[in-house]
Amino acid sequence: MQIYSTRPSFGRRLTPFEKIENRILIQEGKKAVGLDNMLLVTHSVSLPSNLSEDTGLGILSKNTGAVGYIDMAYDNGFNGVLLEPSGSVKAPYYSPYEASLMSKKEVCDLKALTTDKWGNILPKEEFDQITKNREYKTKFQKQGIVEDVYFEKNRAIYDYAMPAHKKALRLAYSNFIEKLEEKDPKIVEINEKFENYKKENAFYLEKDAVYTILSEKHGNDDYSQWPNDFHKNLFNNSSKYSQEERTDEYENIKAKNKNTVESYMFSQFVIDTQQREFADYAANISKIKLNDDLRTLDEALKTGEITPEKAEYLKTKLLENTTANRGVKLIGDKPVGFSSMDVWANKDLFTTDEYLGAPPNPMKKRGGQDWNFAFIPHEKLFNEDKTLAEGGEYMKQVFKKMLKDNPGGLRIDHILGLIDPWTYQKTDEQNVRFSDNGSRYIFKQLLKTDLKELQELGFNEASIKGILDPVGVINGANTPKENWDSTLKKNVEILNERGITDFETAKNILDSKKDKIINDYSQIIDTILLPACEEVVIDQSKRNGESLTKTEITQKAYNMLICEDLGTYTAPLKMVMDKTGLKGMRHAAYSDPENSNQKYREGNKAEQGHYWLVGTHDDAAYINKIQEKDFNKEKHANYISEELGLDKSSLENDSALVRAKIARLISADKNPKTPNNVILNWLDWLGETKRYNTPGLESKKENWTLRVAEPGENFEKRQYAQILPSGEGINIDEALTVSMDACGVTEDNIELYNGLQKYAKIVEEKE
Repeated sequence: MQIYSTRPSFGRRLTPFEKIENRILIQEGKKAVGLDNMLLVTHSVSLPSNLSEDTGLGILSKNTGAVGYIDMAYDNGFNGVLLEPSGSVKAPYYSPYEASLMSKKEVCDLKALTTDKWGNILPKEEFDQITKNREYKTKFQKQGIVEDVYFEKNRAIYDYAMPAHKKALRLAYSNFIEKLEEKDPKIVEINEKFENYKKENAFYLEKDAVYTILSEKHGNDDYSQWPNDFHKNLFNNSSKYSQEERTDEYENIKAKNKNTVESYMFSQFVIDTQQREFADYAANISKIKLNDDLRTLDEALKTGEITPEKAEYLKTKLLENTTANRGVKLIGDKPVGFSSMDVWANKDLFTTDEYLGAPPNPMKKRGGQDWNFAFIPHEKLFNEDKTLAEGGEYMKQVFKKMLKDNPGGLRIDHILGLIDPWTYQKTDEQNVRFSDNGSRYIFKQLLKTDLKELQELGFNEASIKGILDPVGVINGANTPKENWDSTLKKNVEILNERGITDFETAKNILDSKKDKIINDYSQIIDTILLPACEEVVIDQSKRNGESLTKTEITQKAYNMLICEDLGTYTAPLKMVMDKTGLKGMRHAAYSDPENSNQKYREGNKAEQGHYWLVGTHDDAAYINKIQEKDFNKEKHANYISEELGLDKSSLENDSALVRAKIARLISADKNPKTPNNVILNWLDWLGETKRYNTPGLESKKENWTLRVAEPGENFEKRQYAQILPSGEGINIDEALTVSMDACGVTEDNIELYNGLQKYAKIVEEKE
């Protein structure tokens, strides 16, 4: 079979009927190859907007542009969108991975506030001025030099949008209060919901409001840089200030800024409400579209576009989708660290002299990374009887809040930090970090408790570490996947080399503690993260009128999580992932075609159920990666053509090789009976070659700003009229037919295969 090569730009968008038929064919095609989930990485700031709605960056709301994007994703078979952390972001670079955990950035669908739905609390002329005056230029100071920064129209303009939204939301709140005093019925109704929102989120909301006030007062949103030591320590019981003094000052700040505090909380309420409405729309899209889809089929039947038999088949499939509630889940992102806002408000729970980072990666010849994140130590997470201490209760509360905000689930950033965290210390005087002196935090706890017997036998820390975790990291092509017994066997050799002869005693002690040690590493997962998921699942099922068994609750809880386990992959991490069955991520961008045992090589049967991908928000488009000087395209083309049964000559074009790679991800182990999950970056799907984020790059316009389209641009028309006909972007129908070929087309699915082939051609050229 050939992968389609470059063609003239004669493509067209599908008719309403064709969209329905193609959507159903794609859904059935996913089943035919065993593809459970196909997720799309798109941060909210990248979402498109109509020209009359756009305020400078993408918004998670039911505005026309965002809804159109979700509709297009749904029609192309995506059943989930991976978002960024939604917290409040900081200038000048606005990284979502340095954002607050609970309070969201103060941007919303301002146009909606000009409508009856929100009691017209924002004057339309005020909103019109914001859209009219969008400024694609800002000033930026770096190392004392001030320069003008110019943005393209398909870039988010934070410096313009953030202050504009903040000002508009404050005005909307002022009008809200005025109308509330007048007892406007709609405003009274909204206020009841607002009061409930404040009660439900009291554990963080008011403190976050005060933090923003103090940040503005002191000119810095990092409390450690505030000149006022008293304000730095309002929630620090270890400070020199008494509880009474700190409480009095906190209440004094609230009293002096009552209107600002309430306005902040109202803004969060508006943002939260709109994002939940959008998530509900996406999740229930099959139900929402059902009546329109049925009418479209009736019209197609009347005009003779389809036969009665075809209409009946498609109606049956639409009803099946509605019953199964197939939609697009919005999946949030939980950073491994806590923001300065979160630490300030819960200072007693966090470390003050030890920080979380990423461990050295010998495979990439990279030292430790000093992320400067304070973390909650184990003694504040768990009591001696293993019940949750105050820090554990707080962490569970955080997870529950984020899961409620993101009912589609969570991507857990750097799951290693919850299982086998790497920590380091730094000097307070010079703020010098000592990454090279970092160590495994849980291992240190084990040395204090569970491994005392080994120490009593005369084994030093290095020897014990050799027994527990001999291979250090196990990512990379040359490291075998060790099980516990072979790990012990390897360490027998290590101990012998060190002249330690009593290894059999050590082996027996450690072997008897195997389950206990794994449980220590999985303690946060088992007693905080998963119980939080289960409680949210139970709450959701009650609201939906569902009755779930314990097994169903547990399974749904596991399915809510995608664990980012890229980078350094330690033995304890593997042990816990294997034990829990959590789904990780397998970045196959640079998989070695010549090493069948490599962790990131597609089709590795030991990795079934994990998410396969060639790009996250931190990556360039895959076509840019394969054009790098050290990327061996010929070797990869040989491997992919052999795995998929393709003519190698059809992969000589770079875009064709990218498309084939995606088809390879989709086919995974080429066994439709085993589950497979795939994540695509929107850059790859839509044929974008610009980069959304480059880790380590400090750029005001290049990082976290790239959008799907310019304001008002018809991104769907561009995709079908330009991108796909040119052989770029990802043709989902084509990818599924190639995958079906690899898995083996049967008599049962030959009609499905032919239908997908038909649409693969339609979206690229006229019939």
